[in-house]
Amino acid sequence: MNTTIEQPELIASVWNDEGVCSNPEILKVGGLAKKHAVEIRLGVAPDGSWRVGYTYDTGKVKDSALVQEMGEPHASREQAIRAALLDVTHHFSSNKTSSAALDAFYEEVMKAPAPAVAVGEAEVVPLAAPLPEAETRTVSVSAITPNPENHRKHFDGLAMKELADSIVQTGLLQPIAVRVLSPEELGEMTLGDGAGVEGERLEIILGERRWRAHVNLGRALIRANVYRGVTRRQAKAAALIENLQRENPNAIEEAEGYRDLMEVENLTQDQCAKRLGRPRSTIANALRVLDLPVEVIDLIRQKKLTIAHGLALHKWRSRVAVLKVIAEESVQEATSAGQLEAWNKEDYVPFSNKLQAAGLIVDIQGYNLPGGFTGEWPAPMLNDPDFEPKSQYLMRCWAPAKWETIKAQLKADIAAAAEAERQKREEALKKSGGKIKQISDLQRGQYRELDADEQAEFGSLLPDSKVLEVKDDTCAAEKGKKATICLAPKFAARVESAIQAERAADRKTQWPLILAEARTKVRKWKKLGERETATLITTAILADEEHNIVICPASVKAQGMKFPAALALERGYNSYYGANKTPEDLGKYMKTLAADHVAYARAFVDAYILAIFTDGEWAGVDEPTVEELCFDQAVRDRDRTLLSWILERPSLGLLEETAAGRGKLAAQVKALPWYAAAFEQASKAG
Repeated sequence: MNTTIEQPELIASVWNDEGVCSNPEILKVGGLAKKHAVEIRLGVAPDGSWRVGYTYDTGKVKDSALVQEMGEPHASREQAIRAALLDVTHHFSSNKTSSAALDAFYEEVMKAPAPAVAVGEAEVVPLAAPLPEAETRTVSVSAITPNPENHRKHFDGLAMKELADSIVQTGLLQPIAVRVLSPEELGEMTLGDGAGVEGERLEIILGERRWRAHVNLGRALIRANVYRGVTRRQAKAAALIENLQRENPNAIEEAEGYRDLMEVENLTQDQCAKRLGRPRSTIANALRVLDLPVEVIDLIRQKKLTIAHGLALHKWRSRVAVLKVIAEESVQEATSAGQLEAWNKEDYVPFSNKLQAAGLIVDIQGYNLPGGFTGEWPAPMLNDPDFEPKSQYLMRCWAPAKWETIKAQLKADIAAAAEAERQKREEALKKSGGKIKQISDLQRGQYRELDADEQAEFGSLLPDSKVLEVKDDTCAAEKGKKATICLAPKFAARVESAIQAERAADRKTQWPLILAEARTKVRKWKKLGERETATLITTAILADEEHNIVICPASVKAQGMKFPAALALERGYNSYYGANKTPEDLGKYMKTLAADHVAYARAFVDAYILAIFTDGEWAGVDEPTVEELCFDQAVRDRDRTLLSWILERPSLGLLEETAAGRGKLAAQVKALPWYAAAFEQASKAG
């Protein structure tokens, strides 16, 4: 990390006539990946609030924002820097080196002292009672006991060894500080050989690491500043301030130190900040991190996450289980604090797949609701804070067990409503003597309504006794009209599927023949007469509306023209703009085609014909194979008309086009092995 944050010089910000700071404080982020650059610029507005600007360069994208007096105000320098980093960091999220550098930069900002221009002279809040003058002398190591309330709990083994080695080489440069325990504090304690002068017992105020090093070295004596008449509360406050100002505790120990000092000295956050000469925001942010679950605090203590991560994770503190998963995944995926902040800003839930796998959230699709989506989410979900609507069709639930309960109740309500409707219909049928007069006499699933096309295609394959004409009373618009229904809906669906399969088989035979004939007709164009011109105009209109056709390589080749090899086209019949082509390349090629307008017309119409028969699924570079032709897709009426013009005959020659052909398709279905038995069963069904 090459970034260092130093105390800025005491220089007032200067604002020009346009409200732009002309002498901003400039912080350059070091340690970024090659070709990456980030600068943060800061200025203090006349009202004492902070304004921020920045420049960044990702190697591909550059951007900047001026430090303007009319910009967004920030209460502190740290808040201003943080806001700038939120805007910048996500541009570097795909690069681990730069993301780590930006995180480290933010950590340095949090540790740095606030500039005098922002906070003025620090108001020092003294201790409740200053410590008396100490007596410096050599005391027995065994007469000393650690302070049980010391906020430093972790002692790094390697660091302790280095300290012991230093003491061996150069001696103890700084005496430790201890206090003499009062008789009341000693109680029934047995002093034994560990007693000091006149049997006194000592408790560490400052220097537990140095004392532990002497114990490990087996030394009997240590130099100490000995205080008498000092309470543990006074000693603790002095130790906290000394450690926070001089030593380098880890982030959590530092936060715990702020908290303990505030408790011991009964300080507010503002007073604590002034006592230590640090920005209030540093104290507030550190205390916020202590609100996190102990598991997450331990990750920060172990330096697997940073204080900046903790602040970003604070958003999820009301959902502890969710917070833990996000924290653990952030460690596993080496997710930067800046990325977490960017996700917070976008209201994005990170690692949602992991949260769903852990059973902590569930995304509910509207169409998956019991009974299907009706245009509005059920009231129990709308009025519950654990259900968060994301759109008209998607809702996120933070309590999956609650969703299961609501889902079960919705199913029960739907079943009850269906049963009530069934009983109502049975009563109506009894009154009518069992005769079905209208659609509402039946419940959904007992019938299938047949439109005119379905009656023509497979109506003759259904049992006459199961096909009725009744009143359509399903909606006001259809009231009074007649409808044809089939009382064997499952059999009707099976017959329809069989008819579709027979149609597809017929198309599979005819499609290649029709396609080849149409393309041959177009290839014979030598000039554009009335028919050819009409065909071209119609093709252009339909292509623009339906297919968005652009000339493709296969069509150029099929029409006997040479395709420029220099143009490496992107695959796709409706895409000419490949990744490496420029508008100039395209313009030259179109100019070549336009020199022979008949050739251009042939290639264009040929591409349109291919689009009709492949339905856009064809790759568009080589000739489509038989498998790439779309046999289950009917030709649209407008496309059918155009093909008839090209073929110069009224029909395409498919069985489905004539009554006789449809009769042949029906006969093919009747000949299927399953049909006779299924027909008889459907006829007898109640």
